[in-house]
Amino acid sequence: DEFSELLTAKPDFIETFVQIGRIGRSLGVHLLLASQRLEEGRLRGLETHLSYRIGLRTFSAAESRAALGVPDAY
Repeated sequence: DEFSELLTAKPDFIETFVQIGRIGRSLGVHLLLASQRLEEGRLRGLETHLSYRIGLRTFSAAESRAALGVPDAY
């Protein structure tokens, strides 16, 4: 449930997810990442490999931009 907690504990782990997103896309691999809060800039390149994003409601416009690229979920 807490992708953000994983990145807090192991910040370099994002590079593994970027590789999975880059290589896995052509192989039909899908990533399902979940977090209650996500800081802007935390995804560090992973967002380019995410075709679909779902955001119900965020705590701030900045969190909405971090997750969806737009402030609409705030």
